[in-house]
Amino acid sequence: MKLIIDDKNGQYRYSGMANPEDIRDAKRLYNQWKTAIPKIERDLIDEGLLPEDPSKKVSNANETWWELGSRLGKVIDNYQVIKLTTNPRVWDAVRVHLSKRFVKKDRDKKNPKRDHLRNCYRLSRLSKEKVLQIPWRAWSEWLDSKFLSFVRADMWLNRNINKIATLNGNEFRTMTKFYRNNVAKKGKMEFGIFSDEEFNSLWDDKLNEFLTSLDRGV
Repeated sequence: MKLIIDDKNGQYRYSGMANPEDIRDAKRLYNQWKTAIPKIERDLIDEGLLPEDPSKKVSNANETWWELGSRLGKVIDNYQVIKLTTNPRVWDAVRVHLSKRFVKKDRDKKNPKRDHLRNCYRLSRLSKEKVLQIPWRAWSEWLDSKFLSFVRADMWLNRNINKIATLNGNEFRTMTKFYRNNVAKKGKMEFGIFSDEEFNSLWDDKLNEFLTSLDRGV
């Protein structure tokens, strides 16, 4: 990925080896973001999805963070200069253009997979209607789990969202613990050795097992 990051002191840093074309494209992208990303924050405030006072808590968090992720996606997707939106440097660059209200949402700076902006983006890949059926606290536990934070897990979640959205908040949090501890085995299970078909079959079977344990059937 070749992406410009401005540290707000006039110094530019690049991720990877940047040739003149990369630098030109990155500067163009930076100048677009300088206007577009702060506008997203202002719009969310104007629409009542973010409080004017950044010290106040967000009242309708799952809708707010879904909207933030969706709007950021429209700004960052489909640019050649960005290779992977899962790369933490992308979110570092986005964060430059947002207020400090988002800094406190980072869960763990030592683990870039636990990043609030990336979590919002991941959440927005799901149906908003389904997302709103589950409290943010429950979503955040799934999204924050480093053992469940990878592309195939997100794709599986999206494919099974209709079943999963029937769970209430406590049930969803129990499901998160089940997948983190019993399926991913706290990181001891190496899913990279599975084909897509094998991975989906395993996770589907485990979802059915979990739903059955709730006496909900499959």
